[in-house]
Amino acid sequence: MSPENSEGSGSWLDRLEDAEFSENDDGIDGGVLRPPINGSDVPELCRLLHGGEQPAIRQSAAEALGSLADTATEYSTRLIDGLTRAILADDDPDVRAEAIDALYRHDPAEVEQLVGTMRTAIERNGNADAIAFFRRWLAADQPGFRLVAAIALGTIGNGEAASDLKSAFTDVDRRIQSAAIESYTQLDGAVDAKPLEGPLRSDDPMVRRAAAEALAEIGTETALESLLAAADANDDRLRRIAAEELYRLDRPRTADVLTAAVRDRSRTVQRKALGSLIRLSTAGTSVRPAAVRDRLLEDSKAGALVELSDLLADVATENENEAGGEPLKVRQQAVWLLGEAADRTNRDEVHRQLVEPLESTDETVAGIAAAYLRRLEGEALETELRSMSRNPDVGPEARARAESVLDAIKRNVASEIESRSIEYTYVRRPTDYTDKHGG
Repeated sequence: MSPENSEGSGSWLDRLEDAEFSENDDGIDGGVLRPPINGSDVPELCRLLHGGEQPAIRQSAAEALGSLADTATEYSTRLIDGLTRAILADDDPDVRAEAIDALYRHDPAEVEQLVGTMRTAIERNGNADAIAFFRRWLAADQPGFRLVAAIALGTIGNGEAASDLKSAFTDVDRRIQSAAIESYTQLDGAVDAKPLEGPLRSDDPMVRRAAAEALAEIGTETALESLLAAADANDDRLRRIAAEELYRLDRPRTADVLTAAVRDRSRTVQRKALGSLIRLSTAGTSVRPAAVRDRLLEDSKAGALVELSDLLADVATENENEAGGEPLKVRQQAVWLLGEAADRTNRDEVHRQLVEPLESTDETVAGIAAAYLRRLEGEALETELRSMSRNPDVGPEARARAESVLDAIKRNVASEIESRSIEYTYVRRPTDYTDKHGG
């Protein structure tokens, strides 16, 4: 099927003004199609793409340009422009489809720009509706046309395109499936999460991940409940998507799933799950902060507690000055949990994790860390606090906190030593006790 010819007579989009893509087509060398092909061949391949008399030659030139997707070349701009010109101006649909494939291999974002150019051209021609045009392309024989259509309908589509996009969820080309899934979530009006459950179980990781991201984007209870199934998938990225987004599903089961994910084999999944679990406890009602503490800390073995404290320190301090960092309440909750972990062990590795939060710009985060640190002791901890208090690269507030904590620890240690000494003297001899108490 070649639906593009129904949009007007003559050459494909022949009313486009494509002078900006003009090339000098003299001196074409067909030998450039033979391997090995490298970046220096781009000018000849572009001339062959636009000047070759046989469509098969032009198609081979497009394919050769696509093969350079991972090759650095000084002609990258010329390459992209050459492929774009072929897509917009060549009379042969197979050549155009091959050029689309090559363009996508170089940069999928260029296909999105292509969609904008095509839409402008269609509307300028005045003889076609852009949405209807791309809906027809989604049923074309050439995968390249279907790929463009799947991307385009997410940008300009409406509710009428929903059924077309859902049909594309089972396309034989995984790129088209993934693009259709992404576009489906961008349509105006509510979309149903149910059709995404099939792609979420796909054998192809690219499709599974697109479905998971789409469910997270939809964000309804039904969508997030479907995403629960991804939390124990074999695909690390799929589990990460689920762990990162499930805090929005305020359910006791969500807490169970996220608690298990904190012990995932992937460090990234662990980190995302922990942040998500804390968010669930601070924003939701299904699980409270104390319950999260008990879930994470009770019965934790020493080694697991060290690993958990490392994750908590990440959450407590991650990108706090950046828009993409953890929300303030999450960081505050994380440093509290870190203090609770420190209270439950004498491991230096856990205690020292509380030092970095002293540098936080948030007084609550820094204050919680300081409060727990004052209750601890240990040579390694004191050394780290002393180093921070003397470090000129650390802000004055953090240095002062470190010095204050260090003084408190020293006072506590001195008081404890004195108490032990008094007690020792007090019971050194039986008469020490009997004399005091009149025995």
